[in-house]
Amino acid sequence: MKNLNTSQTLTQILLVLKTELENRRKEKLHGHIIRSRAKWVERGGKLTKYFCNLESRIFFEENKTIKRVELIKNRTIYNQSEILQVKEFYLLVKILNLMMLHVTLQRS
Repeated sequence: MKNLNTSQTLTQILLVLKTELENRRKEKLHGHIIRSRAKWVERGGKLTKYFCNLESRIFFEENKTIKRVELIKNRTIYNQSEILQVKEFYLLVKILNLMMLHVTLQRS
């Protein structure tokens, strides 16, 4: 039971960190887009296909789905529940690495 609580806590920490990182990235990207558009307008140009494609790409990045995972020994999985298990495993590994880094930084 304790491992489950630890796993849930680590998952929650990762989700909070991931959300914060995504929000900062979106904020920064939004600023770049606005400045680029302002430059085009100042120079008398019109908005191009580039900006439409950029906005479409951002939308689709937020709605990505992993369709397959290639494992060692030439094994590929397509089942979404198995893919989710692999994803959760690597999220936990990532959280543990972040926690170890945090502890290391606190000690130094």
